[in-house]
Amino acid sequence: MRDNTVCDGRASGVYVYDGGAGVFEGNVIERNAVHGVAVRDAGPEGDAAPAAGGACAAGRPRLVGNVIRKSGQNGVFVYARGGASLERCEVSGSGRCGIVVAEDAAADVAACKILNNRHEGLWLSDGARVTLSGWPRGPAP
Repeated sequence: MRDNTVCDGRASGVYVYDGGAGVFEGNVIERNAVHGVAVRDAGPEGDAAPAAGGACAAGRPRLVGNVIRKSGQNGVFVYARGGASLERCEVSGSGRCGIVVAEDAAADVAACKILNNRHEGLWLSDGARVTLSGWPRGPAP
């Protein structure tokens, strides 16, 4: 999914589960009632890293250059063994946390801006595994 707007939904803007996968690039995901993006039930692999060539393992979406803002609860919610890769995304203005990783879920977060959320920018709990990395050179633009 590339260069779309997903907004004003009554639940989550994007919901990936039960082995779902994909690359979501350059989208605006905003003003959804629950979460901007929710990811769960990734399957038994337990590996959050994208496979060779940028494709994702089962149930593990890759989010690249998205703007996720003004979610009713969390901007990105990865839980219940889900996994996600976020690169150069902006997550802001959420009613709760920017990014939540919980319940044996995993996420790679690289060069993202997480700001102006009502509670924590990044919340980890219940066996969460997260890899954080910054901008490759110099300060964030």
